[in-house]
This record gives sequence, C-alpha cells and structure tokens, in this order.
Amino acid sequence: MTIKNKNHFFTSLIVLANIGLITSMSTVPVLAEKQIFNAAAIFSDHMVLQGDKNVSVWGKSPAKATITVEFSGQEKSCVADGRGKWKVVLDPMPACSEGKQMTLSCRKGSDKTELTFQDVVVGEVWLCSGQSNMEMTVGQAKNAPKEIAAAN
Repeated sequence: MTIKNKNHFFTSLIVLANIGLITSMSTVPVLAEKQIFNAAAIFSDHMVLQGDKNVSVWGKSPAKATITVEFSGQEKSCVADGRGKWKVVLDPMPACSEGKQMTLSCRKGSDKTELTFQDVVVGEVWLCSGQSNMEMTVGQAKNAPKEIAAAN
C-alpha cells in the first residue's frame, strides 16, 4: 500500500480509533446485557383494574426470572420466557374503591428487584372513543327529562 499523504493517513487512524472502529489488541471487558424489570406502560399508580374478571399483569424482565405479583390478598407467580417476557393472571376481584398497593417482584439467582404501584382500585374500566358525540351531555339528548328521571 502506498500512502501519498502520511498526515491524512494518521489523522484518519486517529479518528477511526476515537469512534471505536479500530481497537487495540488488548482485551476489553464486555458489558453485561442491561437487566431490566418492568411492567407494561399501562400499569401505574392510581390505576383501575377491571372488577369481576381475570386481570393480566405483564412486562419484561431478565430471561427465566421468577416474577411475583401481590395484590388484594392474592400472590401469583410465573417464570419469564427466554426473551424475558412474562405474564401473571390475577383471579377476579369485586369492585373496591379503597386504594391498595400492588407489588411486583423479580427474582433471578440472589438478585431481587421490586416495583410498587400505589392507590390501585378495582372497578369498571371503560374505553371510549369518538368525536363530537363525546361532548354531548345527557341534558342535550332527545327526551332529556325522561332519560334523567329514568337514570339510576
């Protein structure tokens, strides 16, 4: 290989070394994969869980970790799959407006991590969508006085 511009060649080597494209022959320790444990983003403090139905709680953890969910007197566990996905199903619960704590724990070997959600209640969960009809009040409905009188 013939190098016409030695300064350009050495400058290029320095740039490549700085951005990690050229490494020395020494051994560089490899960082372990980041071990995460979390519940899906839908779970949070002040959430409402659907009453009278099985409730699934899921998320991500280190592969093959044991996950335990504790809530309202129930304790359910599962083992995460090889990709770290896990899901625990809680038994149906009656509606309860008293906020309780939900604790999720992840155990792998001697490591244990916990997540807690505060003020979790059980009740009716409704997902609504729409446009202008979502802004209409009962008072604007056809036969409004009759509908209001018949409401519980």
